[in-house]
Amino acid sequence: MVVKDSIDIPKVTLVPTGEVSSGFHDFDLDASSVRYQSVDQPILLEAIRTNERWYLEAGLALSRERRLEDYLVRELMNRDDISYDDHADLLYKLSGQMVTHLRTYLAEEEEIENVLQAHQKQLGEFIYAAMCEHTWEAHEGFEPRVTPGFRALQPQAFQYPDGEAPRNFRDPVAEKQDIPKLVFGGFNRCVFPFQKFSSDKRTVLREHQAAFMARLIREMESALIRFYGVRMVSEIRWNADQHPTPWECPEVMRFLEGAVALGFVSTFGPEEFQPLGDIHQDPSRWITSMGPTELRRYIHTLHRADKAADGLECRVLEALACGALQLVANRLESPDLQER
Repeated sequence: MVVKDSIDIPKVTLVPTGEVSSGFHDFDLDASSVRYQSVDQPILLEAIRTNERWYLEAGLALSRERRLEDYLVRELMNRDDISYDDHADLLYKLSGQMVTHLRTYLAEEEEIENVLQAHQKQLGEFIYAAMCEHTWEAHEGFEPRVTPGFRALQPQAFQYPDGEAPRNFRDPVAEKQDIPKLVFGGFNRCVFPFQKFSSDKRTVLREHQAAFMARLIREMESALIRFYGVRMVSEIRWNADQHPTPWECPEVMRFLEGAVALGFVSTFGPEEFQPLGDIHQDPSRWITSMGPTELRRYIHTLHRADKAADGLECRVLEALACGALQLVANRLESPDLQER
């Protein structure tokens, strides 16, 4: 019936044929807008509103490069779409032009190296953005690939006790833990007349959701270490009067937004929030035994607590500093992750 009443519109995708290659055209870098200044260790910061001053360790590169251009080339080589073997000349040319520009307003070589160390990431991103405006791609042509518009649905079989009819999905269930055992009906637009649900709020955590959330946590930890110039995230000391704030690190916002997009944040009732204080005092005791539901609830609680703090404290940074989020990433990547 579903196939009979459906229009099979195939999916057509154009795929490059033959050998596909890409790269960057040669060009000259316009760095006139770059005006980074050298920084001291430690950096003196002052709040414009309160005139309060404090120091922040600059955390410059631990290893020095033989040539100034190497600081920028090293940063550019981290890009997946830049082949060093194919573009080494262009990378050194652009990096050299950036160094030449820095010499126009910085008097000492030590100042130039200081800027390259302290602002290596930002300068690398500036050059990469310019390179992206001069890309090229070569291929022999395109060929269309057609895939079916839909896959025929197969019948589903459910079991439920004798004498018990399927429940209307609109009727509330008093005992939430019984939901996976029940069969529901009463649907008007569902292709199947009966369905089963794993819980009252969510389906089972899928592998790609868990893997991507773990990746967001790992990337956020590494980014904060670079952002504050420390060796490990537990060394970060931050309070509400200091700048920059953790939320100015793009990977922190990516984690918070990703938690919502991946379904880790929802409208839970207050009784389902996790006790963050207890967990962060002894994260190993709590998190190593958590299943998917508890892990989701923990990230949800962390997300809501961070939002409720309204910039006065960063609960995400607290969770990283005590090792809780790293343990969450380990659990999400664990092959034996299952409901407990």
